[in-house]
Amino acid sequence: MKIISILVICSMYVFSQSNDHDIKNRLQHFKNYRFGNILLYEMSDLGDDFKKIVDENNKSKEELNEEDNSSFVNISDQVKEFVKLNASRYKVARDMLSQLTRNRINDIPDLKTLQALIDSYSRKKEVDKEQRLYVVLRNSDDLDIENKIIAVIYRSENPNFFIDEDNQRIENLLSNLDKKSNIYLKSDLENLEIAEVAKYNAKNALDFIKNGIIQEYYVNKTLDAKAIGQDYVYFKPIVGNSSPLIDYSLFGVSGKDIQKFKRISHGEPQKYIGVNQELLLSPDIVRWTMYPEPKFKEIEIYKLDVDGIEMMDDDGNLIIERTERVVDSNFITNDLLPLIGFELKYGADDINMPSFVSDRMNFSVLWSKVKLGVILPTSGWAVLQEDLFSIDRKLTHGGFGIAGEFDFDLPIIPKSDVFRLSFGYTFGDAVAAPYGSESIGNNLKKDPLLNQNLVNDPRNVDYLLRYNTTLLYTFGLDIDKDYLLRFGIGGSIYTMEEWKHDIIRNDAQEIIDSKFINNSTEAVGGISGKVDFMVKNNSTPYGASMNYFDETINLNLFVQFPVVENMLYLKLRANGNVLLRENQRPWEIGSFFMPMANIIYVF
Repeated sequence: MKIISILVICSMYVFSQSNDHDIKNRLQHFKNYRFGNILLYEMSDLGDDFKKIVDENNKSKEELNEEDNSSFVNISDQVKEFVKLNASRYKVARDMLSQLTRNRINDIPDLKTLQALIDSYSRKKEVDKEQRLYVVLRNSDDLDIENKIIAVIYRSENPNFFIDEDNQRIENLLSNLDKKSNIYLKSDLENLEIAEVAKYNAKNALDFIKNGIIQEYYVNKTLDAKAIGQDYVYFKPIVGNSSPLIDYSLFGVSGKDIQKFKRISHGEPQKYIGVNQELLLSPDIVRWTMYPEPKFKEIEIYKLDVDGIEMMDDDGNLIIERTERVVDSNFITNDLLPLIGFELKYGADDINMPSFVSDRMNFSVLWSKVKLGVILPTSGWAVLQEDLFSIDRKLTHGGFGIAGEFDFDLPIIPKSDVFRLSFGYTFGDAVAAPYGSESIGNNLKKDPLLNQNLVNDPRNVDYLLRYNTTLLYTFGLDIDKDYLLRFGIGGSIYTMEEWKHDIIRNDAQEIIDSKFINNSTEAVGGISGKVDFMVKNNSTPYGASMNYFDETINLNLFVQFPVVENMLYLKLRANGNVLLRENQRPWEIGSFFMPMANIIYVF
């Protein structure tokens, strides 16, 4: 059964100046939504639970029915029979009135009595209804969600209620509210206690609603509430609304928050619905990631007549033709941290040695917010740096090593965001590279035993990145829900070793052999910072990142094209360094540009 919630943000001034009675009266008129300063959101997965909370608190109350309601005594049997058969289809009194008139049924009661009669029949088949939930909030900059909550509107509706040829579904839904049974103010929510506190992580309905808002289970439906697109009035869109990625009113940082940070930095804008595995292929990275299983839901398909109208049985119940299991489109699998993954990747990005430039290849295991693995004792196919991009190689590899990346929060620091730590350490000696210590240029191999001068040639040395580490404190902004920013400030350090050939002499000072030695080591450290930007909810999402360290800026741009939606994507990347110093270090390439293409397959 589809469950929908809607979040409505109304004018703060109007409601702050009203008493409880006035607030409920205002909420009963659609024009106060349509012409007010409001936002309207659609949410899911709250309706059934809220119904349970209400039912638990109303156990002792008897449901209203036709037989014990004296106001129905004077209603004709013909009207009762028609309403009984059509109560599931025409939920609003004025809609039922038009149908009664069209069928030439006389002695029609007033709208209030007619609505009560409709509701009495509807309550008898509560199991067939959707539980619809609306939350009304003040439109303010207050970060405390609880201070914004004004009221909750709760209704049960037939699943086909929203199918309306005149597109008046929101108006119908909000124009016929019973303030006694449909509207709960903040004080009412506080009085709706929850028995299963551990299950809902809430002691009352107010906490339950607040948790749902914080977890952002909503879709923007403001245009529906304002009747935009019809022959009414058009409003200018509200833009530039920014908010932190983390709700500081909660203690600590959730895994979903950390995943949002990681997706910004990795440039992962697409939402995965009904699938949970991702395979990324590129010359400098191969990665497979598995996210939690997607969610599914059961929906009922009703039997239709030749006119496309739902058919009913003799008791006035909709006839179910079949039940289907469909994907829950509100559950985004990659909104959550990955369960497991494997990655083969070049690069030490945080110290501005990306891709093949680092001559370092890592094989890592990914799970949750951790990436940990080994540095492989090989340069692999780093020769593509020269073959594809005509960029000289200056580094070499050593033995095995360890490498890792962590995104984490520190709950002991109030309102902290996300820290990011990356590191790498290579064991063993450097390997002499054919373009460095073993050559004299132009791919001519040199023999250190034959020519001592060539051994000492400063042009023919190798450089090995021994270790590196970066620690950044990062925080993020969400602008208009489509533009995401992650900022980081901290420090980085690495050591570079110079390796060269040396000669071994005997007592007579005759050259008898050569050896490959670590001639010198230099440490480089300082302040580093990073800005990541990503645009989502776009047909072709794009993004950029800028990393600063050691007077060098690394720029990374991407644009992603959906080849097959929710299955196959093509991401084009452009990566390059800009050297701000006049003098470059011996192992540095200087400024360079390196384009790359990624193929992303989701299944």
